[in-house]
Amino acid sequence: MGKLIQCSGCIAREPYHFRLTKTNVYSIEEVCYYIRHNIYMMQEEVFDREFVLWLRNELHMKETADKLERLIQEQYNIKDIVVTLCCSCDYYDEGEITELIHIMDDLGNLPKYARRKYKGDNFLRCRSYEKALEEYERIFESDEILQAEPSVYGDIFHNMGVAYANIGEFHKASELFTKAYEKNSRDASLAQYLFSLRLCKDVE
Repeated sequence: MGKLIQCSGCIAREPYHFRLTKTNVYSIEEVCYYIRHNIYMMQEEVFDREFVLWLRNELHMKETADKLERLIQEQYNIKDIVVTLCCSCDYYDEGEITELIHIMDDLGNLPKYARRKYKGDNFLRCRSYEKALEEYERIFESDEILQAEPSVYGDIFHNMGVAYANIGEFHKASELFTKAYEKNSRDASLAQYLFSLRLCKDVE
C-alpha cells in the first residue's frame, strides 16, 4: 500500500476488500491507513455487517465488532465508524484522529458538487476512469454547480479529459480539454489538448 505498516494485532488469512478502490487489507492498521488516505471517499465506502464479520472472525476484534454492529443498527454516522476503528489500535495518535474528524466535518459543509468532485478525483487517482466520469457527469445534473466559479468548471472538464484520454477516446478528451482551457486558462489544459490531438492524429 505504499508504506511499511507494523501490525501489532492479528493478520487476517482472508483480506477485506474495499470495493471502490479494489484494495485488500489484512490488518486493522491497514484499515486505518486506508481510511486516512481515502478520507474523501469514506462516505461512500460500505462498512456493513460483512465488514463486522471480518473484524470478528479474521482479526478476532470482538469488542470493536460489537461496537460497529450497534452503530450500524442505529443508522450510524460515518464519523463514528472512523473514530471507532482508528481508536481500536495505536496506529494513529489523538491529534491525527482529530485531524480526520475535522476533514470529515469540512467535507460535510461543502456543496454537493464539490463532494462529488472529490469522489471523482479519487476514482481518477485510482484509475477507475468510468466511475470517475460518472461522478463528474452527475455534477452537471445538479443546479448547485451553477454557483461555482468558471475555473471549477474548467478543472472538472480537465479531469474528464484525463479520464477519456486514459480509456483511449482522444477526440472526446481533446474537446474536454478545449472546454477546460476556455474556463480555467490553465497551460496544463492547453498542453493536454494539443497532446490529445497528436494521439488521435488530428493533423489539422
